[in-house]
Amino acid sequence: RALKASREAEMVEVKKELAALEKSIDKADLEKYKNKRKDKVFPIVYPVRAVGKEAHCSRCGTELSMASFEAAKKGELIECDNCQRLLYIPQK
Repeated sequence: RALKASREAEMVEVKKELAALEKSIDKADLEKYKNKRKDKVFPIVYPVRAVGKEAHCSRCGTELSMASFEAAKKGELIECDNCQRLLYIPQK
């Protein structure tokens, strides 16, 4: 309890920062993320990993379907069929 009390001001500041960041995130993507947090499996978000002309989940290595890969290329947050992590393609 003492540790939590000593960090209260810091926690309030972090919560303010998170609230500000949430405003810049697509609402549908944020909802997906919040639903995954309930599963308590972390980390939740991983980049897509390219291996030659194929795309894979960088968490579990599962090859992504062409439809999923195309959606990710369009900037959508997709879900791995195997490990259910959220995947994205990093911007260059």
